[in-house]
Amino acid sequence: MKYLKRIIEIVSVCSIVYIIYKLSIEVEIAKVIRGVTVEKVLIILAILVVFLIIHIIRMFRIYILLVEEKMPLKKFVKLYIKTTLVNNIIPFKLGEFYKMICYGEKLKSFSAGLSLIWLDRFFDSLILLILVTVSTGFNIFSTINIVLIAFIIFSILIYTSFENTYKYFNTLVLEKGVSKRSKIYLEGIEETKKVYKRAKNMLSYRGTTLIILSIVIWIFEYLLAYLTLQLLFNMEFGLKIFTNYIDGAFMLFNTTYTNVFYLNIFIMVAIFAVILMALKFIKKGEKNER
Repeated sequence: MKYLKRIIEIVSVCSIVYIIYKLSIEVEIAKVIRGVTVEKVLIILAILVVFLIIHIIRMFRIYILLVEEKMPLKKFVKLYIKTTLVNNIIPFKLGEFYKMICYGEKLKSFSAGLSLIWLDRFFDSLILLILVTVSTGFNIFSTINIVLIAFIIFSILIYTSFENTYKYFNTLVLEKGVSKRSKIYLEGIEETKKVYKRAKNMLSYRGTTLIILSIVIWIFEYLLAYLTLQLLFNMEFGLKIFTNYIDGAFMLFNTTYTNVFYLNIFIMVAIFAVILMALKFIKKGEKNER
């Protein structure tokens, strides 16, 4: 896990360099500066505010799942920033594995990291599926729809049938007698049980809150895309275009909206860097007071 984490971090750094390089080639800085008006500045400020609101709500959604863990707020914010940056930079959302590893390390349990990120993704995917389905005229056979539906159905089936499945496989392995192979199977079954228990504990009494937070997040995500695409870049915008934009963000391939998404990543890096510097300054101030 340690080596996988390092590899992902190296890939992320390379991705940031590539994004900056792409933007420097495809965006004419002089032209952009000449096109700056008071209205554009206000739009950019609005984008920054909406961006911060989105991530404050996203942080809160994860934090309420970790209430029992009593993780210090500063450590949590730093962890959220680091994992969110990596997750947004690497295509196909492969950064989710990085998030699982990092949260698992902090919580001293990989099962806790897996449960946390799985639940976070589930509620995000649930609301996004509704948006995408409506925008595509209830066409459930689009690529992003198939991925979301498969993930949601798989998650629900695993969660609702786990206890009976666990008992069945546990009994089946024990009936075959004790051997090296059966011990490996039993260890694997026990690890999946830990993930299930963690998820169940995290989810208890919080399902409705998580759904409401997820709805609010996607309302602000839509507003962010509207401000960026239509008001800042004067591009056409609507619910269908929003899903195309999300699809481009998911793939990070060469689409009409990829460069816009790259710009959003650049803004994200800048804002998160300022927040981290502020946290470091606060920590230094606290040490000096002592």
